[in-house]
Amino acid sequence: MPDLRMTFVHPDALDNVSLHPCVRIPRWESEKALSFVPPDGKFKLLSYRVGPYAIQYGLPIHLSGKSTLEDNIYNIEITVGAAQLLYSKSAIGGMGHTGMPVLPTSSARERKLEDVRVVLPLPTTAYNIRMQTKKGTYSVDQSMSDQTKLTWELKTIGPNDSNIKLHAQFSVKRQHQDSTLALAAFAQFKLVGVSVSSVKINSLRMLRETYNIFKGVKTITKAGSFQVRL
Repeated sequence: MPDLRMTFVHPDALDNVSLHPCVRIPRWESEKALSFVPPDGKFKLLSYRVGPYAIQYGLPIHLSGKSTLEDNIYNIEITVGAAQLLYSKSAIGGMGHTGMPVLPTSSARERKLEDVRVVLPLPTTAYNIRMQTKKGTYSVDQSMSDQTKLTWELKTIGPNDSNIKLHAQFSVKRQHQDSTLALAAFAQFKLVGVSVSSVKINSLRMLRETYNIFKGVKTITKAGSFQVRL
């Protein structure tokens, strides 16, 4: 049976760690290394959180919006784009020798955001809904009883796509008109090949076996809960 040992760069940044039962807990607690005999099939070795000081990049996406109300008609403009990847000033190892944030590698800066989805929930009283954009596709879902959803989807957003706009307009019934109607846009995306945290795999060693193994790491950053109020 192969016996594996995995170490990390900046393991102290790992917080709220949940380990697979195959991991030897004493070794993790004493050395912050994962020592384990892998089970058969696909499995999740560990899950964790990192604090703000371990985030080496700012958000890779820019999302903003504004709304205006005239009579009973709302006009909304949402802007989305790829944000320049800069090291966070508070990140571990994220500062250059001058004390200024430094750029990541050129390959990281050239990565595209993929599977971008912006969702704008509306009240069920909304009607006469119109949407317009020059990039991506959009849809209106009025099948739910408690809200209407506007969804804007873009397959990719490149590093030079900084101001992609969606315009939406809808009316509300006059008895429900409210200039303080709370509107918020929710974004989902993924960024392949880039980790926004400073935690990385440092090494993976195999013991008790003489054959060679293929070792590879695939990194994907996905949006969790990302919200912008309009």
